[in-house]
Amino acid sequence: MKAANSQLDILLVEDNVEDAEILRLFCCKIMPVPPRWILMHDGDEALPFLEQQGRYEGTSRPRVIILDIGLPKRSGWEILAGIRATPVLSSIPVVILAGVLSKDDDAQRDRLKPALYLTKPTTLTGYQRVAQSIEALLR
Repeated sequence: MKAANSQLDILLVEDNVEDAEILRLFCCKIMPVPPRWILMHDGDEALPFLEQQGRYEGTSRPRVIILDIGLPKRSGWEILAGIRATPVLSSIPVVILAGVLSKDDDAQRDRLKPALYLTKPTTLTGYQRVAQSIEALLR
């Protein structure tokens, strides 16, 4: 299940299917090479995939990871902490999408240092801005 080296893989961990689809469409529209999207709906799926454990053995690692904070089973912050604690994963850029920002989120951001920390969009224009930020990160 290895992806070709030229393929741009993006892992999106998002429990809202509509949000995931809108973001995927906007990113595919502006990126020069359409990425391969790996969509996971809860936090417990993401780390085994990234660590290539079990059924994910031999899969390629994504070039960027997009995490919703409010995920079932394990939060985006917990996943990012696991990524930062794993040397082979720590260099992958992580984009955090936050619906509502709290002081705790600000503290987590300062501690775990995602590449981008964005407010989850509520409009199509907002999704376009998020997609543009992700595309700029990949340049």
